[in-house]
Amino acid sequence: MTYINQQSGGYKSGTISVIQTAGLQELAQFIKTYATGEFTGSYDNLQHFDRKNTHLFYDFQDYFSYLVPANQQSNPEKLIAECVIYEDHTPTFFEGYPRDNPFDIEKHCGITTYILKDLPEYTDMNEAYKQLAWYKAAYTH
Repeated sequence: MTYINQQSGGYKSGTISVIQTAGLQELAQFIKTYATGEFTGSYDNLQHFDRKNTHLFYDFQDYFSYLVPANQQSNPEKLIAECVIYEDHTPTFFEGYPRDNPFDIEKHCGITTYILKDLPEYTDMNEAYKQLAWYKAAYTH
């Protein structure tokens, strides 16, 4: 990140995380148990991490804060902190490059997530996501 932060314009863009994967099983179990709400907000209001107009990847904690009951909010933060042993990010991504859809990075817990969307253009992505060990651990009963 020192190198990236010394750059300028769009070259000063990045996120980095070091994940201790041993804690992901406990995080998945928490999500399976408590993230039972339904996201009714706008995807545009979630922190995304891609430059496409239709976003695919979002900040894990930002998204799940809408699905986990208020009295459980501190638990995913704790579990994420046990998994993410290092994270850093630049304040913006592709600043100064309007054709690349620059965006601010206001939230970055260190883990991103894909969100299943019931739209025809996401059918293949949704099916691929459902094959991942994470999806099977966090969502299937």
